[in-house]
Amino acid sequence: MLLSWGLELTPEEMLAIRWHMTAWDLPMQSPEHKESLNAAKAKTPLVSLVQSADGIATGLLER
Repeated sequence: MLLSWGLELTPEEMLAIRWHMTAWDLPMQSPEHKESLNAAKAKTPLVSLVQSADGIATGLLER
């Protein structure tokens, strides 16, 4: 959606946005999705950083 609005994203940013929900992403139940998540984490630390920030925002800031 962001790309269709003209926002330019790096491949790393796209991976971080895609995987920010991690465990809450329902398709994560399949081995293929888990492998894709692990590959994204191996490619860029931004994936783990955004996941952590999302968890902090949910667990601490959105009470």
